[in-house]
Amino acid sequence: MARRTKEEAEATRQQIMDNALCLFSQQGVSRTSLADIASKAGVTRGAIYWHFSNKEELFCALWQEFCGPMMQRIVATSDASEPDPYGKMRLLLIEMLTLAAESPRHQQMFRILHSLLLPDAEDDALREMLRVELRFYLARLQEALDHAVAKAQLPQQLDTCRAAVFLQCTLDGFILNWLSRHESLKLPEQAVALVDGLLLALQHGACRL
Repeated sequence: MARRTKEEAEATRQQIMDNALCLFSQQGVSRTSLADIASKAGVTRGAIYWHFSNKEELFCALWQEFCGPMMQRIVATSDASEPDPYGKMRLLLIEMLTLAAESPRHQQMFRILHSLLLPDAEDDALREMLRVELRFYLARLQEALDHAVAKAQLPQQLDTCRAAVFLQCTLDGFILNWLSRHESLKLPEQAVALVDGLLLALQHGACRL
């Protein structure tokens, strides 16, 4: 009985998160209340409070579910002991584009993150949290590029700080283009070619010192 109760609690938690993801994506985090989430999930507000102390904690749980694994991957890629930082970074960037192209839930999360980072976003605390996470991501991406340079996988003259921003901004642009105008970019079919094109640009002159 205890085992089943634990499983049921986890199922309820996931049900709450799934419906919060949907509402946050459709109407924004600031305009979504816990009452809205409870209604859509078919649970009481008490059930939400059993799992999450507030809406911000619920959002952070979604962040960890969707972005946590990627952050762990970029940390592993930036490890100085990684023998193939270029290859691991390439696979990670391809995976990011592929998930954005093929996973509706990741698409919802990307829309939420994009809206929270807009200048007029109302959720100041969450926006600042995301900015901290983005700075961490860019720092790890730059470290991966630094290690690739050290292993002669990228040019010695590469400005890795600018290169990290170049990769991050361009990938975001691909994803936003895909989400808004599917017909103009065949992202599922072109993810590998797009990433290889960006890395080839770094190898042949882009972002040089």
